[in-house]
Amino acid sequence: MNRQQRRAQAKPQSPTSPMGTDLQARLNAAIQHHQSGQLSQAEAIYRQILEADPRHVVALNLLGTLAHQVGRSDIAVQIIGEAISVAPHYAEAYSNLSVALINLSRYAEARDACKKAIVLKPDYAEAYCNLGLALNKLDRFVEASEACNTAIDLKPDYASAYSNLGAALSGLSLYEEACEAYSAAVRINPDFAEAYSYLGALLIGLNRHDEAFDAFKSATRLAPDNAHAFSNLGVLLVTMGRFEEGIEQFKAAIGVKPDYAEAYSNLGVALIRLKRFEEATEALKSSLAHKPDYPEAYCNLGLALNELQQFGEAVEPCKQAIHLKPDYAEAYSNLGAALHGLHRLDEAVDAFSAVIRINPDNAGAYSDLGVALIDLDRCDEAVDYFNTAIRIDPANVEAYSNLGAALISLDRFNEAIAPCKTAITLKSDDAQAHSNLGVALLGLDRFEEAANALITTIRIDPGNAVTHMSGEMRN
Repeated sequence: MNRQQRRAQAKPQSPTSPMGTDLQARLNAAIQHHQSGQLSQAEAIYRQILEADPRHVVALNLLGTLAHQVGRSDIAVQIIGEAISVAPHYAEAYSNLSVALINLSRYAEARDACKKAIVLKPDYAEAYCNLGLALNKLDRFVEASEACNTAIDLKPDYASAYSNLGAALSGLSLYEEACEAYSAAVRINPDFAEAYSYLGALLIGLNRHDEAFDAFKSATRLAPDNAHAFSNLGVLLVTMGRFEEGIEQFKAAIGVKPDYAEAYSNLGVALIRLKRFEEATEALKSSLAHKPDYPEAYCNLGLALNELQQFGEAVEPCKQAIHLKPDYAEAYSNLGAALHGLHRLDEAVDAFSAVIRINPDNAGAYSDLGVALIDLDRCDEAVDYFNTAIRIDPANVEAYSNLGAALISLDRFNEAIAPCKTAITLKSDDAQAHSNLGVALLGLDRFEEAANALITTIRIDPGNAVTHMSGEMRN
């Protein structure tokens, strides 16, 4: 969420003595190495100091900070804790401790450490900034925004505080204000790749795609090892309909982070959009190999398998998605499609009914349920569901066409004509609607008109089986 505070800080001072003077010189050299990124040299000197004085609080604090920087936050907590036990009023140590605790997902402890630092040093901007980060992780967004604003008041050019403020405002659904905060962060620090990435994600949600593209390009340029930035750029490109480019970004993200489950899942979605279902299936299975509790990946895997008409294989991932996320309407919808494909019609009806229960305004679910009911010879009920779908979504081509087919199944040929024609008006190349219209006209002995409708069906879709007067429904 921000560039956590890792600055080498040299307070409090150790007592002056001949040995103390030597240790101070070593400490100064270690801090210089530390601030220059020469971590192994800094570590070696910190350890030399601690061999001479095991209670040297500054060396303990900075060695702990260094341990966090090299990915050993567990060790950092232990070492910085030793510094605090020697010097309980050492504000900088509490603040640095909070950074390590955040990295270990021990957010409540991190919050408490920040608060101790602030009590000891009320004008400590870094501690307020870290407090904001910890509170964001605890979903305490109002308090987080207050902490970040205090940090900014104390230090107006504090990019990390603006970034954490952006996260808090986003958590409060104040997206425009969050964009302003992230924009301030990158204005202060033009090299702040992480802030560009978060800014881009917000801009996608605000449909400001060109600005989001620029933000993500900055993020990937500044941090070519930031897999999340590549994946977010891929999401944007897919949203813009630039699927092939999106796929390349997801692959770049996976190249940086081979266990990046979300990037594999996003790749699968893009491949589904391109109707490359076999590849999508492989990508989604890879996502689940890295993150077995990922409901969205299971749901999309079920969708891809349905598109491949591998209905038996699609059932289990849909059920897994529902197990992980019980109110997952899309997973129930995909499950219903799989069960319908297996002719397990009563179960399909139950699945589509669950979609409606979760989302009563889902027009597609009413239409899908109607199709299943037709196959169960419950055509009167199907008509009601198609009419509900049309009421919710008056532009739902499938609902009009399927309503026509349901009325045909009830020998209500004259009533069937109007919804079929409406479907054709909405989508002139809809073969199914033309076919259903032809069947309805045949039922009324209007043979010339029927022939024209069926000829149009064949011209649009030469393989359409419904031209044989089966009156099949589309699912």
